[in-house]
Amino acid sequence: MKSTNRLVSCQLVDGLSEDPEDHPVSFIPIIERHNDRFEKTYLLHETTRPTVEQKWAEGVTLKDIGKFFYSWAPEPYRNKPIPRGMIQVLLLIAPNSQTWTPRDLSNYIIRNAEVTDSIDDLFSRAKWQMF
Repeated sequence: MKSTNRLVSCQLVDGLSEDPEDHPVSFIPIIERHNDRFEKTYLLHETTRPTVEQKWAEGVTLKDIGKFFYSWAPEPYRNKPIPRGMIQVLLLIAPNSQTWTPRDLSNYIIRNAEVTDSIDDLFSRAKWQMF
């Protein structure tokens, strides 16, 4: 495995230094932001997974999840009906599906979290008590 990682690292450095006008050091902030995003995604998943799994075990319906989605909606769309089938689209499940899995909701949360959000902000915005 280490030889594969070394090969990928060498390919990354080669790719970053391919253009003589680009210096690999200029890419460090970009790579750090991506690493921060991956770390936040992991922490967000670890923080929300128990609640998501609990809600799934309790039999929370797609209609209930729709109420939860209101807390994530941009201000102009709050308190408006969710169009038919939109919950399935947001969860990336089949259009006629009436069931969901913890992974579906966890992936939605991760996809829609802002990079600049703190875990505390995300949890307060999620308003878990809504469903």
